[in-house]
Amino acid sequence: MKGKITGKLKDKNCTTVFYDLRSNHSGQYYFRIESEGGLKHTYIQASVSIDVIGPPPKPRVQLYVEQKEVQGQEEVLEGSSVSLRCSAETLCSSPPPTLTWSSTPRIPLSESSRLQELISNLNFSATHRKHGVTFTCTITYQLQDKTKTAQDSITLHVQCLNHFSLLIGVVVVALVVMLLSAITCICVRQVHNTHEVLRMMYNRRAL
Repeated sequence: MKGKITGKLKDKNCTTVFYDLRSNHSGQYYFRIESEGGLKHTYIQASVSIDVIGPPPKPRVQLYVEQKEVQGQEEVLEGSSVSLRCSAETLCSSPPPTLTWSSTPRIPLSESSRLQELISNLNFSATHRKHGVTFTCTITYQLQDKTKTAQDSITLHVQCLNHFSLLIGVVVVALVVMLLSAITCICVRQVHNTHEVLRMMYNRRAL
């Protein structure tokens, strides 16, 4: 294992950076000083425990609707204020890890971050265009010669409000005359970029 003392000993700063740590490097570490005059001393009381893990821990994505956390479901009502919060465990790494958002299919995203807590919020209003969209939060660790990432995702299901428009093809006066006749109505319903057209029958014929 290679390392380098970046601090100045005369300032009592013994900060050390280790490179290319492996899983077998986990353990208890002590600072030891050796001088040309024969001085040798290990600072047993000032030790540090290092646990080298393999893949980085996954971030956690939480769903908030109208500023209240929603658990156990991913359904929201159209027009609601939605916030997706991505949080991750902070580890000892230099430079610090970053959180980024992506979506499938891709849509414009606007996020706010609190890097000191490693939290990133994605805020938007729920619309039918976000129905079925998968939002992914990725944490990226920049290592010495490569990067390591971990992800967590959530797929949003937007429940649309019902918008009906009725088109009645008769005048009000005719309604009185045709009490026993069928009245033709066309109901158009818009659901997630599609249209459902419901037609009524008159004398067994579609109108």
